[in-house]
Amino acid sequence: MREETGLRVDVGELLWGRGYLPERHSGNPYHRTRMQQLQSYFKAQPASDAALPATAPDRTQPAVVWHPLATLNELVLLPLGLAMPLTALGTTEAAHAPAYLGDLA
Repeated sequence: MREETGLRVDVGELLWGRGYLPERHSGNPYHRTRMQQLQSYFKAQPASDAALPATAPDRTQPAVVWHPLATLNELVLLPLGLAMPLTALGTTEAAHAPAYLGDLA
């Protein structure tokens, strides 16, 4: 987080794993990579309100914005299948969510 965004966070528990198999998503405009991926999603909180300068920012990233869980349904989140488990955080549904989310588009 610090290198790409300048934001320091306190990292919590591992929430989910997600696989990406490119051969299952040919023609999907959101996926341009041909590499298989395994992604891990962790619970995190900002350690402070102040962001430091990013030391290795993503070249296509214009800003860093921390969104409260209550506003996530207003966003387009990628992968698309991640929206439901993210919005369930903080509810009793989150306790029953699978740990491995599979190959989400």
